[in-house]
This record gives sequence, C-alpha cells and structure tokens, in this order.
Amino acid sequence: MAVISKHSENNTPTEHAILIHDYVRDSIPFGWSGRFWNETASDVIKTGRGFCNTKSSLFAALLRAVGIPCRLQFVDINTQILHGLVDPSITYELHTYTDFFNIEQQRWCHVDSYIVDTALVSAAKEKLVQENTIIGYGLHRDGQSEWNSIDNTFIQYVTNSEQNEKLERPLTIHKYGHFADIGAFYEAADQHGVQDRLSNRLFKWIFPLLIMPRNRAVENLRKR
Repeated sequence: MAVISKHSENNTPTEHAILIHDYVRDSIPFGWSGRFWNETASDVIKTGRGFCNTKSSLFAALLRAVGIPCRLQFVDINTQILHGLVDPSITYELHTYTDFFNIEQQRWCHVDSYIVDTALVSAAKEKLVQENTIIGYGLHRDGQSEWNSIDNTFIQYVTNSEQNEKLERPLTIHKYGHFADIGAFYEAADQHGVQDRLSNRLFKWIFPLLIMPRNRAVENLRKR
C-alpha cells in the first residue's frame, strides 16, 4: 500500500507506527460505509472514510505489513458517544480498538486515537464544551488524537476519565476480548451474545440509506 511504500526502510518500528496512525486518522476521515463493518483494509481506503471497526481493521493491516504485532480488542461503548450525529435506538454498541506491540519497549499499548480525524476532533470538542457534555459527536471530551506509540491513547474509549461519573450510564459495561480481526470476532459472535446485523437482509438493505444523514451530519460539523 502507498502509505507503506512511500516511507523509508530506515524508519524504526515506532516511526512506522506513528506515520501509519496519522495516515489512518486523517486520510480516512470518520464516517460510515454502506457495508458497515465488512470491509477489508483495501476497501476502507477505497471508501475513503471509516469508523472504529473499519479504521481499526486498516490500522492493524498496515501495522502488520511492516512487521509490527497487533490485535483487535472488542468492547461495548455507550452510544451517547454519537450524540449529535446519530439518534441510536440502542444503549451500547460494539467498539473496536487496537493492541499495539511496541517492539522497542517490548510491551503492549492500547489505542483508538486514529478513529476520529483531526478536523472533526477540533469541531466536536468545541461543541462538547459549549454543551457542557462529556461524550458526543464521535468522541470523549477528554480523548486524545495525538499518539506517541508508547502511551495508551483513546479518543472514544476513555475509561480513566473522572468525568465519566457524570454520564447517565457507564461508558462501557462489557469486554469481549481480543481477536486477530473483526471477521474472527463475528465468527464467534453467538458465543458472546452479540448479533451480526449484517446477517439480517433488511439491515443490509436499509443501512446504506441510514448512513447518508449520518455522514452529512459529520461533514457539516467538520466544516464548522
């Protein structure tokens, strides 16, 4: 992939990881595809936008392409994180983040700071401050989108924020564990009591229509 080939072979794993992170964050802006989670890394690049599931798939694929070990973690997240963009009918939604292995430090760190592009982060945080709201518009007010490849860094799954005590319901209530990719997770979804909505023909038909106003809302906020 171009994002890999254009970088020098002399880059350290840490330098590669940060470049890949920033590429996924800003070259693939936050948004939804009509195929929901079911996109390969190449699909995500062609679509040109993504959310936690698909951007995590791309991030992991690019890390592995340069020899960096990683895995995907699956948890649930309070759907109020999408307040202002989506009016969800459920209280919790599946969330994906990446476990990244820092080869130089020989330890794992956890990251989802690549999910929301910089332009949207700026506009969304401004809205959250204006509304005195903790989560919404695709992120957590205490979230961070800059990553140094060492620290655990989250823009959505910010479980250590003292502000979470003010939420109407917990930010998260369940962890499903780590998997190689999202396809592997959904193969075992029944074991976790999680339904793959893409198995529903009506959902597959209607979801591409549902995302149109969502993506418009995201784009309008980004342009503020």
